[in-house]
Amino acid sequence: KKMPSSIVSCICQQTTFLSWLFQRIEKSNDGDSDGTEVTTTVTDSSISPAVIKLHASELLSAILQHEDYSGETNGLCKLSSLAKHSSVFEDDDDDLDKKPAAASKEGENEKKEGAIDGMETLLLAIATYRKQDPQVEVDCEFLENVFDALAASLLREDNVADFVEAEGIELMLRCLRQKVHAGGGALKVLNFALSGSSSSSSTNIYKTACETFVSAGGLKVIFPLYMSRKSAIPCPAA
Repeated sequence: KKMPSSIVSCICQQTTFLSWLFQRIEKSNDGDSDGTEVTTTVTDSSISPAVIKLHASELLSAILQHEDYSGETNGLCKLSSLAKHSSVFEDDDDDLDKKPAAASKEGENEKKEGAIDGMETLLLAIATYRKQDPQVEVDCEFLENVFDALAASLLREDNVADFVEAEGIELMLRCLRQKVHAGGGALKVLNFALSGSSSSSSTNIYKTACETFVSAGGLKVIFPLYMSRKSAIPCPAA
C-alpha cells in the first residue's frame, strides 16, 4: 500500500528515523550477537537481532522507494551524512560501549561526531554476502531489502556520487564475479547507478559512474550475461 506523501516527507525533513533504521542495521553489520539488547516488556524474551534488522530493512526500503524521498533536494536525506538518532527513551550506554571498537576500525573514515553514513552501512551489509549466499530465509529477505533500498536511493544524484566514491560499483561487480545470490541485486543496483532517472538534472554524475564501471572491468562481467552463458548467471539462494 502506497504511503501518504506527507508521512515520508515528515520522516525525511523533521525526524531522525532514517538514522535509527541505519543504526539497527549497522549493529548487525558489526557482528552484534547480543540478543538481550532489545527485549519485550511483557515476557522479557529476547528478540532476535536478525528479526530486528529484517524489519528495519523493510521500513528503510519502503521509505527510500517512495517518490517523496527521491524528490527531496534540500540535502537532509543524503545517506552519507544523516544526523544521528538520539532519544531520551534509549540507553546510550550501548553506543558508548561499542563506539570505541568501531572507531579503532574506522580511524580516518569516521565521520564527524553525530553523523551516520547510511551509504557505507548498506554497502557493508551487502559485502557480508559477496562470497557466500544467505543461509536462512530471514537473511535472504534482509539482503533483498538492502538491495531495494540501495537501488532506490540512487535516484538521488548526491547518493550516486557517494556510492561511486565508496567503491560501490566495485562491490557490485565483485558479487557478480563470485556468482552468488547477491549478484541478482547487484545487477539492479548497477542499472540504477549507471542509467539515472528521467528527472535527472545533470549527466556528469552518471558519466563518472559509467567511467568507473568500465575502468573496473564491468564490461567483461556484463557481456557474458547478455550472451546467455549459464556459468555467468548469478545463482539463486538455496
